[in-house]
Amino acid sequence: MEILVNGQKSEILEIQVLEMRTRIPGKEHPDTLTSRNNLAFTYQNLGKQAEVDQLEIQVLEMKARALEL
Repeated sequence: MEILVNGQKSEILEIQVLEMRTRIPGKEHPDTLTSRNNLAFTYQNLGKQAEVDQLEIQVLEMKARALEL
């Protein structure tokens, strides 16, 4: 139970960080992509696979654009 509560708290914090980084350095900035990956990892720990898949696809698409692939 404690792990779930901590995971949910982590989720809230990760979402807040991602929202701030999306506004300030920009949605495709490397730090923002790292935050997106961190949130995906938190979702994975919480068993939210659909959210993990969505975030991972977003990160891959943004990295491909950054590398002009």
